[in-house]
Amino acid sequence: GAISIMRTFASSGKMLRPFYNLEDPFAENRPLDDLAYSIDFFYTRLLKTEEKVNTKTAKKVAKRRSIFLKSFLKELKEELNGQ
Repeated sequence: GAISIMRTFASSGKMLRPFYNLEDPFAENRPLDDLAYSIDFFYTRLLKTEEKVNTKTAKKVAKRRSIFLKSFLKELKEELNGQ
């Protein structure tokens, strides 16, 4: 969720890692590389949390947070496309 986003970008800043690939921010035409780009980490790790949790409560929380992460990515994509 929100804390995951903050931690991802804080860690990326500390590691001097770019937030996204300038030519293909959402890896639509390139392999994901979460060691190189922050946004790729969303797809390789953060959005997979929902699949990995086991309890009913954890699944409910993870689903809500996944929706939030996807909303963030949608908004970012719109901003990067100048919308």
